Order: sequence, then C-alpha cells, then structure tokens
Amino acid sequence: MYKNADGLWNKKHELLNFVVDISPKIIAITEGINNNPRRDIALYFNSSLNSQELPNFNNTDFKESLWASFDSQDSRKVLIGCVHGSPISADDNEQQLLTLLRDNSICDFDDVCILGDFNYPGIDCN
Repeated sequence: MYKNADGLWNKKHELLNFVVDISPKIIAITEGINNNPRRDIALYFNSSLNSQELPNFNNTDFKESLWASFDSQDSRKVLIGCVHGSPISADDNEQQLLTLLRDNSICDFDDVCILGDFNYPGIDCN
C-alpha cells in the first residue's frame, strides 16, 4: 500500500482505518509536515516478511529515499524503495535520482518495487 499522506496527523484516523480494513504486508508513506518543503518517508513491513532496512543502498546524493529488502516465500530477493521527488527539487537532485534508479545494485534483486511521489509533471501515464 502506498499513501501520500500530506499532513499525516490530520489523516491519521483515515490511514489507521485503511490499514485495519486491508491489512497490507507493506506500507510506504510520503508525508508533508506543516508546509515544510522537506518530505518525510516511511516504510512499514509486517513482521512476517522479516525485512531489513538498507541504509547504504542510496549511494548517490539524492536526499529523499528509503530502501529495504526481504526474501519472498519462494526465496526471491525483493527490493522495496520509497522515493519523494520534490516539485521544487534542483536539477542536480533529479539527476541524482535518475542515477540511483539506473544503479546496478538494483540488478542484485529478483523483484523490485519503487513507490513514491516522483513529481514529474511532464510524464504522461496514459
């Protein structure tokens, strides 16, 4: 489950109800606090997944990402990344994000899921 929970504390009950209803194994959140341009990122995993945070996975200067991994039931290595690309981000930071996404370390995993708020207005998802 991914949620852009801008002003999370105002939506806390909505989020908790959603989690109780669906019981997701993974929750990825990008959140804004009090109009602060810096975004906070969170990844939550059900304890049955036995996940581990990968604090050194982002070996670029891109500031807003969080990475974790776990082994699936069929022993596949799974990478989960939560990213926030700020709409007011400098071009250099965006280049760092692209470098991160092209990094060969991603190829070390059998399955990759990258979630988040990329804020690329020119992308046409249709």
